[in-house]
Amino acid sequence: MKLQVTVTIICLLILKSIYAQDRLFFLKATPVDDPYVFSDDIPAALLLFNKDSIKFNEVVKLTTYENRVKDIRYYYESKRIVISKEAKKTYEENLYVINTDKFDSLIYQPIICPKYYVYSEFKVIKENDKPFLCIACFNNDVEEFEILKSYSFIDSSKKEFGSNDYKRILLSGSAYFLQRNDYQDIYTEPTNGNIKIPVVSNINERPIFPLVIPDSLQIGKKEHILILINNKSQFVLNANSTKFVSNQIGSSTFIIYDYDSKKWYKQKIKGNYASINSYGNWLAGVVYDYAGMNESIFKESPGKGLRTTLKSKNEFNADKRFAYFNIYSPGILYLFNTLTQKYIEWNTNQGDSEILLLENDTVYYRVNDEIYKAPILKGEKLGKSELLIKDQQVLDIHWAFISK
Repeated sequence: MKLQVTVTIICLLILKSIYAQDRLFFLKATPVDDPYVFSDDIPAALLLFNKDSIKFNEVVKLTTYENRVKDIRYYYESKRIVISKEAKKTYEENLYVINTDKFDSLIYQPIICPKYYVYSEFKVIKENDKPFLCIACFNNDVEEFEILKSYSFIDSSKKEFGSNDYKRILLSGSAYFLQRNDYQDIYTEPTNGNIKIPVVSNINERPIFPLVIPDSLQIGKKEHILILINNKSQFVLNANSTKFVSNQIGSSTFIIYDYDSKKWYKQKIKGNYASINSYGNWLAGVVYDYAGMNESIFKESPGKGLRTTLKSKNEFNADKRFAYFNIYSPGILYLFNTLTQKYIEWNTNQGDSEILLLENDTVYYRVNDEIYKAPILKGEKLGKSELLIKDQQVLDIHWAFISK
């Protein structure tokens, strides 16, 4: 069975700015796994920050009521953002790819699964230093994934992939909590440091990830856990998380391998729900605590009174998301350098806060309807923050990138 995909450039955006000048873009969107549970249109757009007027210019409108955003993943090292949108027809998925290095076009790839197969997910896999967008379709009758043709980010080359190609998976984490994300589930072996990837139903045929966990860090039992990050800088495995306790902040224990130093170690991070992204040697995250499936256990995140006065027009605003996912957000943001093991943390005291980007030792972060930037001083602490913009649209911004 063949995957037939036509790649067309649906819009060529002629920008008046000089390409040699770095431009700061923000991505406004609220991904929803089932976007039609909401009656109103959930806005999504690519915005260019105009530092002279301190305003946003809308570059591309990314959604309509019939074509809503379901998933967004930012591959910082590959300089690509992949946007998944709801398709009108069954067994289809619409993918859009943004080149963040020199943004001048939006590439559209309609994905159609073979007959009797249902679109399951997309992953990015690297081969010979070239990232490929890999599409998975699922067939309940055969109970296995069929990995179909994949498409290069860099050129027009295509390649057939099998389950073993998951050993070269690229993962950048997720800077935004949602049901569908860029993590890879795995099983640890109880008697050795092998990691098996469950992309086929036959246990004996499951691919083994090329990194082997050293004896001192092994879990010692078969455990279903997640790879959060895997790129040229680091590998991060979520070993375990604490249970929710109403009067304290939980924690997660990560097993980390730094590809530059070739060192393994464990690191405990605040928050029992991992929400992190990778920017080179840095991990950037938000402290979240997940209260579990019991909806009667809910802890209100700080700043709700202020958020109410901001009058968000998004039907799935921050407080609705906290309640829907049963998440507590104390407003703590952090940076962790996997090479130097330096940890930086600051508390905004506002639950609706997150890191949008880290580039050239500068971190961009959002607090409610405000975006700030701050320098990282000598790789050890955060410098003075500078307010870039205050705008109601900021409430729905979760990603940023700098383009030439």
